[in-house]
Amino acid sequence: MIRKYRTYCFDNLLVEPEAFQFKSFIMNKKIYLTLFLAFLGSLFLFSNSSNKSNTQDKRLLNYWQDGKGELNCYDLYQNRYDTLHHGSATLIFVTEKFSKSKQVKLDDPKEEGIEILKLNQSTEFLTGIYPYYILNSTFSPIDGSKCLKSTSSVQEWCGNAYSQLNLTDKGYRERSFSYFESEGDVEKSIDYQLLEDEIWLKIRIHPEKIPQGKQKIIRSSVNARLKHLPIEAMEVEITNLPFIWENKSLMKLEIKSKERTLKIFYHKQFPHQIEGWEETSSEFGLKPLTSVAKLKKSIRLPYWELHRNQDRKWRDSLLLRKD
Repeated sequence: MIRKYRTYCFDNLLVEPEAFQFKSFIMNKKIYLTLFLAFLGSLFLFSNSSNKSNTQDKRLLNYWQDGKGELNCYDLYQNRYDTLHHGSATLIFVTEKFSKSKQVKLDDPKEEGIEILKLNQSTEFLTGIYPYYILNSTFSPIDGSKCLKSTSSVQEWCGNAYSQLNLTDKGYRERSFSYFESEGDVEKSIDYQLLEDEIWLKIRIHPEKIPQGKQKIIRSSVNARLKHLPIEAMEVEITNLPFIWENKSLMKLEIKSKERTLKIFYHKQFPHQIEGWEETSSEFGLKPLTSVAKLKKSIRLPYWELHRNQDRKWRDSLLLRKD
């Protein structure tokens, strides 16, 4: 019996069936080997990424959960009434146990709660004869999830104003109170967006995770009060790039909206200390001016324990007034 052979074209060569099968076998082996090596490579990258993330999280917790608060004091020139007024600003960062349901600090830290990083941003300046005292408090989970709460109060000789935002299932519940008829009292819901006030905290936790580009964020409650605007979402563009500021190699996070630009300068390396900021805006249609804050001193202390007269010496360490 005559055996018939079929030939195959492979790489422009005529190959007998046995040779073709052998070459196919070798090629399949190479493909499997390549896929296997790629799988191992992906496991290696995932492992490295996971280890890096765990290292970063451990470093973050070790720094912020050392039983102290971080006090940062800034020299400030604040734009108000078409004038730059000299004053001071203090950024106080500290961790606390927070009730997720009540959104308040737990009286007993041993109770089950969520670990948050709190920022108290205190600002003081004089406008002619009378002073301004401004305090914003923002509370964000240290794991970087959604901000739970933000409050602000503004006191000056004309009166005071207070606002509070609480996270809900759909967004934020706002309650605002003011001595101005058109601004108080307000209670409303705001669809969820990133809070401008929480960006300061995100810089200290994971600045690389702050979304960039054109987007909507909820206006700072302090800015809303000073500009007599509602607390609501606004269109902005956010960039986060290396920058030289005051002869220091830093990162510049810029929030640019239609009527103002905020630039926050911070260190790329952990713990991402904030060196200062610039905020350019105009008031009531007047010429734009730039508020500037520059870091004078930073120290970590259990400040809540230092409340006796003899503890005023610490104000010297922070370059603060004693009286």
